[in-house]
Amino acid sequence: MILISTLRSVPVAQSRLVVSAPRSAASLILLVIFLVGYHLRLSVYSGETILIPMYLCNVAVFIAIVNFYSKVNTGIYLYLSLLTAIIVLTTLVGAIDSDLSGMTGAIQTSLAIVGFVFLVFVLLDVEPGRMVRYFTALWIALIILATLERAAPVREIYDEITNIVYTGMPRSIYSADVRDMELYSIIRPKIFSSEPSYAATTLSTISLLILFAIGEARRLRNFAIYLGMQVVQYIVAPSQTSIFFVAAVALFIFWPKKVRLVHVVGAAMVIALVSILLLPSYSDILAGSSGDAPFSHQLTGSFFGRITAGPLLFMKVALTDPLFGVGVGNKNATADMIIDVWAEAGAFQKFPWYIGLRPQDLMSNGFWWSWVYLGIVGGIAFYLVLVLLLKRMGALHPGKVLMCTWVIWYAGSSFETIPSWFIMGIFAAWDIAGSRAQRVQSS
Repeated sequence: MILISTLRSVPVAQSRLVVSAPRSAASLILLVIFLVGYHLRLSVYSGETILIPMYLCNVAVFIAIVNFYSKVNTGIYLYLSLLTAIIVLTTLVGAIDSDLSGMTGAIQTSLAIVGFVFLVFVLLDVEPGRMVRYFTALWIALIILATLERAAPVREIYDEITNIVYTGMPRSIYSADVRDMELYSIIRPKIFSSEPSYAATTLSTISLLILFAIGEARRLRNFAIYLGMQVVQYIVAPSQTSIFFVAAVALFIFWPKKVRLVHVVGAAMVIALVSILLLPSYSDILAGSSGDAPFSHQLTGSFFGRITAGPLLFMKVALTDPLFGVGVGNKNATADMIIDVWAEAGAFQKFPWYIGLRPQDLMSNGFWWSWVYLGIVGGIAFYLVLVLLLKRMGALHPGKVLMCTWVIWYAGSSFETIPSWFIMGIFAAWDIAGSRAQRVQSS
């Protein structure tokens, strides 16, 4: 109740573009549709093949393009074209040693980047006070649903509904209740999604949207609000993802004013280097640990796939395709290498239930997937153009937007899908709104 009262008393940002109430309401409805797709991740399948990935998200993006295409200037379209060209070229280069199976992933990634650009316009179109009110109500409703799911009779009803939602889809529904009890002492809620981590990500994203709508004023208070929401969320629906969201928000709110892009690049290189240098010690711990070790919470297959497998896979790709990677979406080229990563680290022996899973299920780290796909030269070119795109869109600190996105991508994301790029869209919209506020104050 204290948290709700605090949110009601917080003044929201008044620096956005002034839009009509009906249009603001339409954009809000569009965001809700997108978030439903973001939470459920429903796709249209033909057998095991995805025909339309996350169709609710893509429907929302399509409507956003129709509504806002006239607001996008020529420079933005130019940078989107350059990003698409880099993605396609690296995929074609990767196909020289394998095949064109990655082209579907390349197209999907290009569409996801276009989608995030138009979703920024949607975010800036919603009246901030309305966004705070409606998304706070949505967040509270999901917290209540998650709390009710902890009761066994209610959970059985939820599971029946979830099975109906995912009927006919090859996507498996998370059922590792024993693991949850060992690690978290509760069976984590899914809130009708297929995985507990999706539920936690949705809650973290909604609270991030609330913080975006509140605006830039009183940084310490805003961070305290977000931290309080994350604490409540972690108690109800615990996930490692929450920690990365808190870190990204802290980085965004307390970002030093004089940091330049070169500092961001340097910091990213240091983090990547430290991650690689720590891998041998992690592998030793993994090989010698028992399930009852004090650090067993971190030594899980999920943790390995999210945090550790990425740099190990990148080192293998760097030996074979260092300049332009394997091509965006070309998971066939990395399948054997990912299996080797798990086998050599002893992860299959420790977590045998991961044997036989697809490459994207054995590694979910959007940051490292981008470098595996694009390579060193392709990755640098891609992110430089992306920074220019963010600046063209009005971001004052594109390096901050990129770094905060990378932090959350590290928690367990893909590189090709629209949910991952929506995170960048939120940070971009937040930074753009802040730059507009500065211009208003200085004028």
